[in-house]
Amino acid sequence: MWIVTVSGGFVSLVQDRDDASKLQVRARVPEDISATFPGAEVFIIPGADYRYRARVDQQEAAQRLAEAVLAIDYDSHFKDVALQRSPADPERYYAYYGTWSAMARMQDFAPYSTTPRAAERWDEDVDDDEERNDSRWWR
Repeated sequence: MWIVTVSGGFVSLVQDRDDASKLQVRARVPEDISATFPGAEVFIIPGADYRYRARVDQQEAAQRLAEAVLAIDYDSHFKDVALQRSPADPERYYAYYGTWSAMARMQDFAPYSTTPRAAERWDEDVDDDEERNDSRWWR
């Protein structure tokens, strides 16, 4: 499960392989784990997809997520609030807006539009790797 909070940045949660009562919290930067799960012991797995990790009790994780939901105090534009409150990192802008843009392209109407998108959204003549490297992929 991917979790993005306004104060904790981005973490990925998966079941811990060694203990089903725990979750492994994974992140791109250690500050995101510390902000989401204060006191969690962060460790590093060199060469892993998510370099920074922590193990937390599943119930603790559920409680922290419930607290995050109950603390929502903004009524629009999560990404802007998250940029203000998350651990400082210039790459966050691109991560948050890139995610917003990628997910917005899935919608049958562009955000703020009343005109439906064309049925075919992908250019079949462009291979996947080339498309991902194309700047249009991030818009």
